[in-house]
Amino acid sequence: MILLALLVNIPLGDILEKLPRAKQQVPQSYDESTRLPGKPPASAAALHGAWQMDYSEDAVNVNDYTVDLVVKMVVQFHPDGTYQLRYSGRWGKGKEARGVTVDETGTFKLSSDVLILDPTQVTQTDIERNKAAGSIGLANEKHLYVVHAEPKRIHLAGRCAPYQVDPICKDWQIENAWFTFKDGAKKLPR
Repeated sequence: MILLALLVNIPLGDILEKLPRAKQQVPQSYDESTRLPGKPPASAAALHGAWQMDYSEDAVNVNDYTVDLVVKMVVQFHPDGTYQLRYSGRWGKGKEARGVTVDETGTFKLSSDVLILDPTQVTQTDIERNKAAGSIGLANEKHLYVVHAEPKRIHLAGRCAPYQVDPICKDWQIENAWFTFKDGAKKLPR
């Protein structure tokens, strides 16, 4: 009964936003000497499905403010060679929450351990006071990644997209980043 009372009183988002570091997939630096876990996917079919990366970082600089940041990215690969990607970065709490959501759709191609995402539509929505404040279309820039797969995870290594607010991506601190995605993400609506 006490546990139920705690769950009712504590916002679930606060619990999820502060996952233990060991359970988060925080992006890492990547260079030619870095070995990704797993192996190159045997075929594009090994990528089919929805994959999710999420993590939080405290006291990071976003838009000249020091904030606690929560990042979530879901990428879904379809058997017809198309993909959907949703990137979300949020900071602030409750009614003061701000952030950015980017929705991207396009086609993908896999050749050995090289994955190319070729967007056909990219839309960025700014979040102000926890509500959509406006959307704009962004340039359709291709993404080129080194990809390795494990039974329940995929690893993508390459340049950050210009819209990413991840600390590792800001101010081009590094040339390439390594992102780890878990399987079982909620599918994005088509």
